[in-house]
Amino acid sequence: MNTAALALVLSLPICSRQDDEAPPEPDVLPGTVTLDLKTGETAVRVPFVLGDRRPIPVVEAMLNGEGPFKFYFDTGASVCVLHTGFAKELGLPVLGPTEIGDHTANARIPAERVHIESLQLGGIQFDALPAIAFDRSSLQGDTIRGVLGLPLFHQHLLTVDYGALHLEVSDAKLPEQGQGIIGYEATPLPEFEIDIAGKTLTCHVDSGSPTGFALPASVVADLPHKTEPKVLGKARTVNSEFELLSVQLDATITVAGNEFVDPEVLYNEILPNALIGYQILKNLTVSIDQRSQRLRIVPAQKQAAAAPAARRLGAGLGLRGDVMFVSMVVAGSPAEAAGLKVGDVLLEVDGEPVTHALVRAALMGSVPMRLKIERGEETVDLVVFAG
Repeated sequence: MNTAALALVLSLPICSRQDDEAPPEPDVLPGTVTLDLKTGETAVRVPFVLGDRRPIPVVEAMLNGEGPFKFYFDTGASVCVLHTGFAKELGLPVLGPTEIGDHTANARIPAERVHIESLQLGGIQFDALPAIAFDRSSLQGDTIRGVLGLPLFHQHLLTVDYGALHLEVSDAKLPEQGQGIIGYEATPLPEFEIDIAGKTLTCHVDSGSPTGFALPASVVADLPHKTEPKVLGKARTVNSEFELLSVQLDATITVAGNEFVDPEVLYNEILPNALIGYQILKNLTVSIDQRSQRLRIVPAQKQAAAAPAARRLGAGLGLRGDVMFVSMVVAGSPAEAAGLKVGDVLLEVDGEPVTHALVRAALMGSVPMRLKIERGEETVDLVVFAG
């Protein structure tokens, strides 16, 4: 049985991701990729917006001539992923069973290998695209149909520009040397070395993470701190739960020549290596050349657009089918003060049957949220004063 590597996304505030499989096998790569370059242009630009639930790039794509549909773009995904229901809706042929890995619990999740005849992303055409379909409803919003990852761009130079809010794809290649250029190892995601207070640590760029720097707890324990560690709460993947902590370092993190002085970092016992998420990436422009296995990481020329504003709830929400549940609660948050607990099932928001769109609308408002939840065999009414 084939095993595709895919790390799972947490609701808030961190993406626990790290693939420990071999480099991408041929069956995760598109058959052909065609750039529709306009006269005088050398690159195709694909616009994106930041997602409602978390600041992950969201792009629109056509599948087999239908759409457009919304997808997360995630440099931390080593395979194209679709929600099972969406794959069935499109009638995509199933090639056979497979599994994906949730490294946090050394567990495997059943999935299916499916075939996409064509995918059009702006002016880029992908043909004969393999994908993995599984029930990822707990990891996406109501309108997100799946995840597009780095294998799509294995033949081209990809630049993620948060300031301009677009992906740029071209036939150009990164030179061996230059500002912010470093080599990397594909395992299968690009892994490179960063420096923290004179120590080197393996790291990868993760546009699917809403955090800044996330480090293994074992590394943080040996670094000088400016503040005492604080517990943010518990987070849950599909089949594991763990504690999240943060601390401000008394140290400089250097990434491809870019220095970050005394940053606040998140950490836990699960991460084997470091990752860099949105809170850092939003001020950078990152180019990835998979043909030469080089990265270029430089300061953004334009300030990134702000992520969608909403009041702070301090809870991660997930979906299992049509059931919305609390996947994590941040210590000291409005959610904790109201009495929300991990595992609570949301039934109603302000007297209406719960949907993600309804929760989002309530957070954009200015009045307390009235929640009806199911906790075991009990039904409980709560009022949350979101900040």
